Amino acid sequence: MSRRGHLQLILHGAIILLIGMLVGIPGFPSTQKYTLMDEIRLFWRQAHLIPVVTGAWMIASGAALPHLKLTDRGESLLTWSLIVSGYAFPVSLLPWAYALFKLHVDVMKSSFVALYMLPLIITGIGALVGDLLIIRGAYTALRDKREPRLP
Repeated sequence: MSRRGHLQLILHGAIILLIGMLVGIPGFPSTQKYTLMDEIRLFWRQAHLIPVVTGAWMIASGAALPHLKLTDRGESLLTWSLIVSGYAFPVSLLPWAYALFKLHVDVMKSSFVALYMLPLIITGIGALVGDLLIIRGAYTALRDKREPRLP
């Protein structure tokens, strides 16, 4: 894969990191009156921290990608699984925010539960696929360093 895939991971990781940082601006002052276990504080904490960590992971994955031994298809799948996973989580926040702030109900007890869960499932699958590909690419590169294959 060309250098483009690596840069795409770094760019989209930085965008998702920025989303997480920007969400923290209104989230921190608006939750100080709530306990750590209140759903409003949980919402803002997850809306801030998960994109920050996901963005950092994507940037690191983009930097590591040239060192992994993957096929072009594997590199492309790694890149796009992490990008889709990264953007799916903020999408899941929209029905949760609507249920929480407009309807004043737990999203799991609202009619928006499917709209909340589907992006979370996509997030999980994309992250799992990306992680498995990183493990495979790192293992293969490490194995080839120990035991060079004959042509």
